[in-house]
Amino acid sequence: MTEAPPSGAAADTRPPARRRVLAPPADRGHLTVAPAVVEGIATTAAGEVEGVAAGGRRASATVLGSTAALRIGVGLDYPAPIPARIDAIRGRVIERVGELAGLSVERVDVDVVALHTDASDRVR
Repeated sequence: MTEAPPSGAAADTRPPARRRVLAPPADRGHLTVAPAVVEGIATTAAGEVEGVAAGGRRASATVLGSTAALRIGVGLDYPAPIPARIDAIRGRVIERVGELAGLSVERVDVDVVALHTDASDRVR
């Protein structure tokens, strides 16, 4: 009896001797995620956090095997509770790097490099 293909998949009509059998995913090869890719994910993820100023974010990453360590510089909107924003940035960066790059993040050092105020709030 022939098994039906998964829903939405085309049936493999080749004779059994001609079907390709794949090795388990871990045995098919090695994946390397470049530090520049991790840095891009980190800067984008930091920008997804409320209160992180647009633009000016920068990151550096070290990737060893399946583990990454990051340092990211951000500007924050002012006034804001800085420790809470930093915790949110760390959490979002760890989450997104794990989801998108498949890496475990051992640390995220965050440098607050600027505080941005709304120009319309300034007294002249």
